Amino acid sequence: MISSSATEYVVKPCTHAALAKAYSVSRKTLYNWLRPHQEEIGKRCGYKYSLEQLFIIFDKFGFPSLSIG
Repeated sequence: MISSSATEYVVKPCTHAALAKAYSVSRKTLYNWLRPHQEEIGKRCGYKYSLEQLFIIFDKFGFPSLSIG
């Protein structure tokens, strides 16, 4: 049986601000959440988190309730 509450996600590289908005928290709060996991996540390349980095973040904190982008 397929759940009617299934949610689809489109994941694409995004900025720290867009990720914070998707989690409905401030940028500073998101920095504090990510700080203990920084070694595993790695440095951003430019201004955006890569798909690999986003999947690590989602594994740690779950998928955000809002769309990213």
